[in-house]
Amino acid sequence: MFMEQRRAHRIPCELPIRIYGPGADIDAQIHDVSRTGLRIRVPLAALGSLADHDMLDLARAVDQHMGAWFNMDLNHEELGPLVRKRVRLVRLGETSKDTDVLELGCEFGVPLSNDESSVLDLDLPALDAPVPLQVRSGPRPRRYAAYLNPSNGWHGRRLAGTTPGLRDGGAVFCADSGSGLGLQEVDVTTIARALAGAYGPRPVLEILQGTQCVWAGPTRIRQVEAAPAPSREMRVGVEAVGCPLVGE
Repeated sequence: MFMEQRRAHRIPCELPIRIYGPGADIDAQIHDVSRTGLRIRVPLAALGSLADHDMLDLARAVDQHMGAWFNMDLNHEELGPLVRKRVRLVRLGETSKDTDVLELGCEFGVPLSNDESSVLDLDLPALDAPVPLQVRSGPRPRRYAAYLNPSNGWHGRRLAGTTPGLRDGGAVFCADSGSGLGLQEVDVTTIARALAGAYGPRPVLEILQGTQCVWAGPTRIRQVEAAPAPSREMRVGVEAVGCPLVGE
């Protein structure tokens, strides 16, 4: 369910789900689903009182009420606990101020079986169906060296990574969460909290072409995603804010 590479066939879906976390049970809804994962929409009210919808507040609330791994019943209103799945939270994104739901990306611990898909009435390819070969046409997307620097007054060190570049005022910064942040655990809420705690509200992103800085400026972290285990790669979606220090 990585931002730039979602290989599994996904379909829209609006089935209800019930989440069983460390706190109270949470009723939510599926947004779309594949054999390997799903995107869900969780009411912000179920996560307690959030003074602000920033990344640190959201990471703390999700960690407290849901955790990195949790169980959920799919279409519990009709099926009860018949399709209960263990899922891992892999993507956490900021919400806009005028929304009352939080969208999260999750990975099934065990893919949906043919029987589970059938009872949920999901039109997903059979598990034994051949996967079509995807051939990329044209040149491979260019990747640039990039560095994430802490906001003024914050203690994070210069974090090395890569990015495809700045597009539509935003970028995806890719780095190793283990060596970069010194994390032993690589669940998405731990990564989000570490980033917010070390780099502050306006980390500065630098994008380099060779040794030349082609763009640098303050950003806001809008989305954090963790790669499937055992990879420790993280992908951080940022948007440019204010005036760039270098570039346009």
